[in-house]
Amino acid sequence: MGNYSKGKKNIAITGAGAAGLVAAFFALKAGHSVTVYEKNEIAGKKLRITGNGRCNFTNEDMSVSHYGHFRLSCECSENDADEAFRAICERDTDLNKIAAILKKNGKEEYIAFLNRCGIPCFQKNGYYYPLSERAGEMTDILVKILIRNGVKFRFRENIRSIERSADGKFLISGEKYDAVILACGGKAFPSTGSDGGGFKIAREFGHTVGYTYPVLVPLKADPAILKMISGVRIKAVAYGLIDGKTITSDRGEVQFTDTTISGIPVFQLSRHLTKAIEEKKDVRIRLDVLPDVEDETAEEFVLYRKKLLSGASFEELFEGIFPKKYYEMLLKQYHLNRNNPNQNEPDQNETDFIRFSKKFEFRITGHTGYENAQCTRGGVPLSEVKENLESAKIPDLYIIGEMLDVDGDCGGYNLQWAFSSGKTAGENV
Repeated sequence: MGNYSKGKKNIAITGAGAAGLVAAFFALKAGHSVTVYEKNEIAGKKLRITGNGRCNFTNEDMSVSHYGHFRLSCECSENDADEAFRAICERDTDLNKIAAILKKNGKEEYIAFLNRCGIPCFQKNGYYYPLSERAGEMTDILVKILIRNGVKFRFRENIRSIERSADGKFLISGEKYDAVILACGGKAFPSTGSDGGGFKIAREFGHTVGYTYPVLVPLKADPAILKMISGVRIKAVAYGLIDGKTITSDRGEVQFTDTTISGIPVFQLSRHLTKAIEEKKDVRIRLDVLPDVEDETAEEFVLYRKKLLSGASFEELFEGIFPKKYYEMLLKQYHLNRNNPNQNEPDQNETDFIRFSKKFEFRITGHTGYENAQCTRGGVPLSEVKENLESAKIPDLYIIGEMLDVDGDCGGYNLQWAFSSGKTAGENV
């Protein structure tokens, strides 16, 4: 694998997830001796289920705007969200640090790394996958390469604390190490071993770990409404609102069960909403299921439908535009919420219904927790690590992956961060 190390060190990595495996590869490539501690019986337990097992690992669009951290807040109108985000980026040192790491170890480097490991990739609609589309097989190949090149794996060892010896070495399970890379993950999908234990270790070394929140997670809403549309999938623009203010939006397919709203647009919104949900704020999701019909042209749209379906009743007029169950729900809610029904102006009522369908809001009552979350928001602040992700408090201690206060959108951004941070620490340890 090559050797460009100035001096061989004994390195410990806590966690055999995506970030830990990459860090092990590049630390080994630098000529160091590497031991990986993993609480599970296999490596990459969470990595194996990424993207429903297909492993979408990066994205064509690697703008830093797809990333955020705990202190990021963008309360703005629907029209000035992009401008507001750019203004935040200009003054946000953490986002600048994320951007610098991604620039040096980004998409091209990730693809080159996988190709070097004999894992060809392909791109579809901007999303990158291994050619096999099997996350488990990709993980197994990485582990085999590491083992055959000398990395030691200590499975079924749950590291809960790390001590320091008198000579400044790190003590783990009776072994001494020159440096440690913390890659324990966050709290998302605890069934895969991500229980937040790494945060406890970070705190013991003097690092800050504030509140954390599950993100990329299904959201709960009024079950009386959701039961009416359970099983429905509908394309829409989804807006996230906190106390009446639009925070963010996304477009795609929204899905409903009898207790939750999900789908990629909702997952994206959840990154900005779960904190407010836990703080008991008024959180809503507004769905525009006719995004290509402007409010100004709603009346024209109604007249066209009436001409097309001559003699159709109010209830029949918009059949075929929405899924039947969703349409029936909208009709019921529209009739319940009309403050000033105008029976003498049916055209106006029908126009109002179209506008109502474009702005229907679901009041969000909760989220489904870390058990169903793809990622953790929060963690060790980037301000407490150097550019190479070495702790600014403890020399030779590195913190990477989901343990850091960095989270990204759906679409391969969190696996890209795992790679970028793992490579950064592995090369610099």
